[in-house]
Amino acid sequence: MHKKLTILAMLIVCAALCGCVKREATDSGVIVSYEMWVGFAGVLGGIAATAFGWYLKSHSVRGWIFLIMAFLGTVTFSPFGFVDHVTVTHDRLQARWGFWCFPSTYDIAFADVSSVSLSKKITSGRRGRKNVSYNLDFSKRDGSVVSMTATNSLMEVAAEDIVAELDSHNISFNDMTGE
Repeated sequence: MHKKLTILAMLIVCAALCGCVKREATDSGVIVSYEMWVGFAGVLGGIAATAFGWYLKSHSVRGWIFLIMAFLGTVTFSPFGFVDHVTVTHDRLQARWGFWCFPSTYDIAFADVSSVSLSKKITSGRRGRKNVSYNLDFSKRDGSVVSMTATNSLMEVAAEDIVAELDSHNISFNDMTGE
């Protein structure tokens, strides 16, 4: 049993060290997405939790609750590892993330953008904890503003590519964070 736990711990450490996000340069641009192991780990973890819930259901009502929650969690949260992505091409920025059935999608043509601002929002969480989130606000030539979060691992990896494309289109970038 001790050997199995040691092997499992080593696998977790290796997975953490290899990273969760991959950046893939193509002829048309850059695609940033989660590594395949992230989605598979979510599915396998969910299957294991569901199987454990199946075992517990015969012992108490809590087992049934655990079984149902594990199954719903697997179906709800596992697909993100396969479908979330940010694509930066010379013409546009496309992004998709969130729940697989209700994703947040963005398709922003750089030709329609007049300026971009990076803003920071600080909110108080539970027990006084500060939550910091960053947003990219794309001001379009028609006067509308598209705001997208910049506080996720996909956007953090794609940030340099986005700024490079903004520069190549002579779009002004304003850092309003004060950092």
